[in-house]
Amino acid sequence: MTDLDQDAVRTLVHRPAVDVLPGATVRAVAQTLAAESVGVAVVHARSRPGPGLRVAGLVSERDIVQWIADGSDPDTARAEDLMTTELASVRPGESIRTAALRMLDNDVRHLPVVDGDTVVGVISMRDTLQALLAGEADAHAV
Repeated sequence: MTDLDQDAVRTLVHRPAVDVLPGATVRAVAQTLAAESVGVAVVHARSRPGPGLRVAGLVSERDIVQWIADGSDPDTARAEDLMTTELASVRPGESIRTAALRMLDNDVRHLPVVDGDTVVGVISMRDTLQALLAGEADAHAV
């Protein structure tokens, strides 16, 4: 087994997931993504935040662009109207390689990192690519 197979997803989680409430307008979600410099927000499973972020869905930049391109109003549409609810996810102890393959298999760029039924973070394709390429460089330097 290589180091790339042993490195765990938990090493990629550097901050809590950016989250929004189900009733947040699409404009508010877009503003949150821009302010936080991220490509996806986790939508809470309940109308008020509480301990342990439980996910109802994800809203990505791609979702927002498609929603607006289809002619929807970002000031009246809500996060729950366009969120993706069938989610692929990864556990903190799974390998980075497994996470990258899961993203490819599910045609997604972000994966919630889930411990039990709580989202502890979100990783991106960029996160996994950087880690895998760094591992490749380290392997060739030995």
